[in-house]
Amino acid sequence: MDESTGRKVHEFLESLGFDSSYVGDVMRSATDAEVMETAAKQGRILVTNDKGFGQLVYNLRKPVTGVILLRLEDEGVENKKNVLRQVLEKSGGELENHFIIATGNIIKKRKL
Repeated sequence: MDESTGRKVHEFLESLGFDSSYVGDVMRSATDAEVMETAAKQGRILVTNDKGFGQLVYNLRKPVTGVILLRLEDEGVENKKNVLRQVLEKSGGELENHFIIATGNIIKKRKL
């Protein structure tokens, strides 16, 4: 879980039984490239609301296990949780090797 997305969303994922790691706990103030590299090494799906990760994946071709990008007008914690729950339900378990963009009512899934 990227720092910008927040600890409460990380805790939400853990409450659902996911093995979630929060950047603010393990590598506070790391650069996006460092976060992405660590997530890839650990085989983790990166959850973020920072669109800069799209540039790392598509323009700089940085390796990644998968990304869920939350592009929301309502950046409130409860909305992030609700949208993330929808992503998880609609993904059919296919998160790895995908770049997923969730804008609230629209979820776009692109194979990497």
